[in-house]
Amino acid sequence: MWKSFAECFRACGRSAWLFMVALFTVVPLLLIFNELQAYVPHFIGGVCVMVAGWIGLVIYRNRADRRKTERLPPLSRDELRVARSKLTKETNRKTP
Repeated sequence: MWKSFAECFRACGRSAWLFMVALFTVVPLLLIFNELQAYVPHFIGGVCVMVAGWIGLVIYRNRADRRKTERLPPLSRDELRVARSKLTKETNRKTP
C-alpha cells in the first residue's frame, strides 16, 4: 500500500517524504491533545519498531548491493597496465 502511494507521489513530481514527516508529526500531536495519553507509550513503541525495521531493511539492501559489486572478475594484466598508464598520465598532467 505505501509503495504504491509513494509511486503516485513520484509520478506527480512530489516526494512522499513531506507527507510522511507531516504524518509522523500530526498523529502524535493528535494523540497528546485529544486525551489519548494512555496510548502514547504504545504508539511510541510501534514507531520505534517500524524505524528499527526500516533501518534493518536499509542495512540489508546495502549489504546485498555490496555483494553484487564484489563479484566483478579481477582485471587482466593488460587491463591493469592500461589503467596504470592512464592514472600516471592523469597525475603527470595535474602536477606542472
